[in-house]
Amino acid sequence: MTEIFKTLVKSFAHPSAYFTAAFKWKWRAAAYFLLLSGICALSIGVISARVSIEFYDDNIKPALPDIMKMDIADGKVKTPDGRDIELKDKNGRAFALISENYADPNIRKNHLMLLEKDRLAIIMPDGSEMYSPLDGMTPEYKKMFFEFMDSAAYKPTAVLFSFIMALAIAMAMMLMQSLVLGVAAMIFTITMVPRLSFFQCCKLALVSMSPPIIIDFFLAVFMNTLMPSFVFSLLSCGLIMYAVTSFRRGKVETV
Repeated sequence: MTEIFKTLVKSFAHPSAYFTAAFKWKWRAAAYFLLLSGICALSIGVISARVSIEFYDDNIKPALPDIMKMDIADGKVKTPDGRDIELKDKNGRAFALISENYADPNIRKNHLMLLEKDRLAIIMPDGSEMYSPLDGMTPEYKKMFFEFMDSAAYKPTAVLFSFIMALAIAMAMMLMQSLVLGVAAMIFTITMVPRLSFFQCCKLALVSMSPPIIIDFFLAVFMNTLMPSFVFSLLSCGLIMYAVTSFRRGKVETV
């Protein structure tokens, strides 16, 4: 296992790490994939957990007293005297609306969420909307849910959920990126003798993703951002070309 962790460091400048991965790794490739997925998930999870907690502190927490005024019966929203309830953040800006009726299009575009009539509507950044029916939410469930939102357990649960979702996203991204970069590696190695198989190229691609993933981790922790995807791909492709060039020049062990 120590070789796997050493590869993380060597991936920045040692062609031998790429050679070993491409020509000698078997089960280690799967272990390395999981390791990189874990680091990538930490990067995504750190950012999403911060966003989730910040949204809770700035929006949900100040609005909880108003949220508790409404009720849900038979899958439909009920408000005091049938009046709309506008939810505001800690700075007094409206971000959500609770209404017994479907909101007017001119009103809904100014909110992030709408609990309207018989559904929850989430307004996406591009203006599109996602809907979820309220028929499964009973008054008892609503009371239990919002008591949880107001409890000390909310933040740790939100952080845990953020990292679970981040791991699933990271593994899917890693798989897709390794396949795409594997194709790029095959193009770079097309004149090599012996020629690398597609699986060997994917292992080469895995190692090439290590530096950008590590850089992303530090960017997420200290700057709350990730590098653009095209920069990630360019850096990985550059490292693959560097390794393949070293193979051709005989600067590493050859099979």
